[in-house]
Amino acid sequence: MSNAVIPISFDPPASYLLDIEVLPMAVFKHRLNDTVAHTQRALFYMMFVVTKGDLIHAVDSATHHCHAHDCLLIKPNQIHQFSNSLDWDGWVLLFSPNLLLSHSKEEEILYQLPTSFSLNAPLLNACINHLRTMSDDTHLNGHRTEVNTLLRHQLNALLVRLRLADELFAFKVDADEIRAARFKRFRLLLESHFETEHQIGFYADQMGLSHKTLNRLCLQMVNASAKSLITDRLVLEAKRLLVHTTLPIQSIGDVLSFDEVSNFVKLFKKHTQSTPKQFRIQHNSTRP
Repeated sequence: MSNAVIPISFDPPASYLLDIEVLPMAVFKHRLNDTVAHTQRALFYMMFVVTKGDLIHAVDSATHHCHAHDCLLIKPNQIHQFSNSLDWDGWVLLFSPNLLLSHSKEEEILYQLPTSFSLNAPLLNACINHLRTMSDDTHLNGHRTEVNTLLRHQLNALLVRLRLADELFAFKVDADEIRAARFKRFRLLLESHFETEHQIGFYADQMGLSHKTLNRLCLQMVNASAKSLITDRLVLEAKRLLVHTTLPIQSIGDVLSFDEVSNFVKLFKKHTQSTPKQFRIQHNSTRP
C-alpha cells in the first residue's frame, strides 16, 4: 500500500444531486480514477455485494477475501485500499452520512454490521432485487428531497432485512431509544476525543453520567466496557498510523497523547501481542 492516505468524500457526478448511488460493478469500475491505487480514508459508506469472482480489499489492517454471496462494508473514517484486480461482479452501494437521520435505526444497524459477511442464496437474491429497484429509482424525476427520502426508506428496508439475519450480528439492537441515543453520543465523543482523552472519567463527565452508569451502558449495548472501547479505538488508530504512514513510533505515541513512548508500546503490545515495530514490519512484509 502507498503511505499516502487520501481522504475520499462522497462525490458523484456533478449532474447527480442525490445522497446515495446504487451501481452495478461494471459501471463503478469506469468511475474509478488514479486514486484507486492509493490508500484511502473513506468519509462515507461503501457496500460491495459480490455475485461473481473474488474481491480482495484491505480495510484498516486486515485483508478481506470476499467471494460470491459475500458483502464488504466500509464505514466513514475507515482506511482501505482496492487490490490490483477488480475482476469481480456485483453491486456497489455508496451513500453519504448526511442521508441518515440522527439516532436512526439505519445508523445503529450499520454500526453493528461486520466489515465482511456472507449471505445465503435467498437473502442474496432479495438484496440484489432491492438494489436493482433502488438503482432504478435514482433516475426518478422529482424533487431531490423526495427522492432522497424514498431511497433512505429503501435503504432502511435493506438494512432491516440484513438485521433479521441475526447471525450477521455480534450483539442485539437494544430497543430502548434513550439508551441507544446515549451510546451513540458516547461513540461520537470517543471519535472526537480519543487521541487526547484516554480515561473514562472525561466521557462520563461530558455525558453527565457516573463511571459505573457509562460502563453499564456499554456492556448492555456491545458487551464491552467503556475503557475497553476507548483502548480499542486507540489501538485501531495506532495500527492505521503504523501501516499507512512512515511516522516514527515516538511520533505516533505523541499523536495519541502518550507521555512516554514506553507507555504506548506497553499498551499496544498488551492488546496485539506484538510491539509497534514488530506490527509494522509484519504488515509491511505482507503488503500487496
